[in-house]
Amino acid sequence: MAESTGVLPGLSPVAGKPVIAAFDGGRLTSDAGVLPLAEIDRQLGICERLAGCIEDPRAPERVRHTLAEMIRFRALLIAAGYPDANDCDTLRPGKTPDGTEVALVLRHVVRAIRARWPRVDILVRGDSHYGRHEAMSWCERNRVGYVFGLGGNTVLLRRVADLAEDAAMGRLAGEADKVRRFGEFRYTARTWKVERRVVTRIEASAQGTDTRFIVTNLAGTPKALYETIYCARGQMENLIKAHKLHLASDRTSCSKPTANQFRLLIHTAAYWLLHTVRGLAPKASFWRDAQFDTLRLGLIKVAARVTEMVTRVKVSLSSSFPYQESLAMLAARAVKLPP
Repeated sequence: MAESTGVLPGLSPVAGKPVIAAFDGGRLTSDAGVLPLAEIDRQLGICERLAGCIEDPRAPERVRHTLAEMIRFRALLIAAGYPDANDCDTLRPGKTPDGTEVALVLRHVVRAIRARWPRVDILVRGDSHYGRHEAMSWCERNRVGYVFGLGGNTVLLRRVADLAEDAAMGRLAGEADKVRRFGEFRYTARTWKVERRVVTRIEASAQGTDTRFIVTNLAGTPKALYETIYCARGQMENLIKAHKLHLASDRTSCSKPTANQFRLLIHTAAYWLLHTVRGLAPKASFWRDAQFDTLRLGLIKVAARVTEMVTRVKVSLSSSFPYQESLAMLAARAVKLPP
């Protein structure tokens, strides 16, 4: 391979002038927006607290970077869109949690909540993966409300056949483009030891009939339980989507569960940083409702030249950066965050 001259050859002229592009710009970065994120972490102490949960086996005299510094570095990389790690020698197997595992997680979470707020009412929402007999039984014994999705089967569909026909006839009669019907009944699945309340939502549309089921121990009308209580999990799923999609937190491919768990904690630290940035924006600001990838592209992926001097480090941002006022305002608010 020929040695690089450091110049991009063959560029077309612009306005009759030759264009010369060379790798001579000095120390540049495309992620200057991580500076306010780092200040947010220092103010809130997120990575310091994570580091405090880990025992450092290294010899102190040989430590160059503290655990908190390494965790902060990793969290900032994730927030800036660099989620990869080089610890994927063996992929872990994936599986849906069984009922015992779901109940174990619920017990741990509910115990932590009630240690602080012993009389608080707790509601657990989840899709059908979490609607396990062991989980529901545990909730029933421990004063925890639940509403879980319930996978359809031939028995359930037979129970609501008349309701489905009524919805279809209502649509044909011109009631609406989409006609919904709600109902409820008592049901015992093969793996359940008791009857439970099942609510159904049936929707007839041009695409056909769509039937959904939920199981719950809550009081209320079927319509309110489904549309108001159960469907509110959509916002929860949006938050999980931001965690999983925009921060790539599903890359839990380490060979050990403890390593995967810690990776999730670091991704959560990155989530916390971006969530705080969004919360620092004025309520009427575009950034207040922006998704994390929009925040990243607009406020973190900022070009800058870094110059290290004897007494200071100067970061020169682009004079044509379109969000100068927004970034300056967020940076000023970040350093005033309470610890």
